[in-house]
Amino acid sequence: GKFDEALQIFTSLTQAYPADPKGHFFVALTYRWLTRIDPESSRYQKDFERAAEKAKRVAKSLLDKDKTNVEAMLYLAATYGYRAEYYNFLKNRWDKAYDDGVKMRKLLEKAENFSAPDTTIDVQLGYGLYNYYAYVYRKRIGRWRFLFSLPKGDKKKGIELLHTVREKGTYLNVE
Repeated sequence: GKFDEALQIFTSLTQAYPADPKGHFFVALTYRWLTRIDPESSRYQKDFERAAEKAKRVAKSLLDKDKTNVEAMLYLAATYGYRAEYYNFLKNRWDKAYDDGVKMRKLLEKAENFSAPDTTIDVQLGYGLYNYYAYVYRKRIGRWRFLFSLPKGDKKKGIELLHTVREKGTYLNVE
């Protein structure tokens, strides 16, 4: 992949628009992909954690000013979702993964309530990712899903939702 180029582009976004969560989120997402390629790299892990925390702070700051800011909700939910996946599968921190997963779901539900009809499709990104990963990692999630009454995943539904968001979404159609 072109991770160095992506980091350069997304970092320039954070410098040009420091109060916009998009650039910060995509920096975090790039580092998350790098931790998948090199899961032993403590540098990538620290960079991901730092970037995710920054994306979270920026999105929360926007929500402090406007509790109905759907874009901030979506990027905050996505940050929690990817951080939950990171804690779950790389760090084996089920407690943190669960906490972030719950926060993600609540934000998605809230965003759905405040969304204009043409942007509700973007909320489906989180549901698509949940369905896909909950199915793919169902054996690993097993007892936790039962204990916390988490919905089962559905890989096909997850992929369908992700394709729909990519094709029809407002904020995330290029991801």
